[in-house]
Amino acid sequence: VVRTHGGIFEKNTGDGLMAYFKDGSESESAHKAVETAVTMHCYNDRVISPRLKGIGLPEIKFRVGIEAGLVTIANVGVRGDHHSLVAIGNTPNVACKLMNLIPSGGIVLGHYTRQLLSAGWQNETAELGTLPGFVIKGTETPYPAWVLKYRAPDQSALFSLYGTSL
Repeated sequence: VVRTHGGIFEKNTGDGLMAYFKDGSESESAHKAVETAVTMHCYNDRVISPRLKGIGLPEIKFRVGIEAGLVTIANVGVRGDHHSLVAIGNTPNVACKLMNLIPSGGIVLGHYTRQLLSAGWQNETAELGTLPGFVIKGTETPYPAWVLKYRAPDQSALFSLYGTSL
């Protein structure tokens, strides 16, 4: 899903992943990240979790934290198999910490990401609270977090994108 939306994997940590979207403007990247998260949740809600439930396994719930801004991607380690890409900076740190505000799953947006989105997407958000220990750059204002309420209504668009059927 990340690759289909033009994203790049920075890290896969077993039960988590980090991706970034660098092509286009910051606004285009923010929209791609949100659309990716919505697609992932839709596919999980409509395909993966029902199949798991059908065979007696628990449904999957996962969180997505999205923040836009400057990120430095560095290649750390030594030659061979002992190196990896690492995202450095405040932006990936905020995206990760945002997820702590929604422990039961969902999509949470940082203040800057929400500002970059169209009015239609902004109308699909609700203020979640503030991110402890963070302020809006250049101010003393606590950093607001927003939950994305939107869920894709059906999977038909996903199936045409990914060639999957129930």
